[in-house]
Amino acid sequence: MRAVGGVFDNTSEAAFLFVAVPNSSQGGGVIDVIALESGFVRFDTDVNQPGVQSIPADGASVLMDYFRQ
Repeated sequence: MRAVGGVFDNTSEAAFLFVAVPNSSQGGGVIDVIALESGFVRFDTDVNQPGVQSIPADGASVLMDYFRQ
């Protein structure tokens, strides 16, 4: 936490959730990005393509979180 203008603010709050999907409908493995502050909806990672895109990641089946304080 840090104090900003006399108010304490959380400095380590996640904005996105990353989910490994080994066999997606897009073909192969992908990583779906979920926006936590927008009602847990999928986040479009490529706004230049129509629809909601995932991150291509063939062979991805597990994601790990590393949080350094």
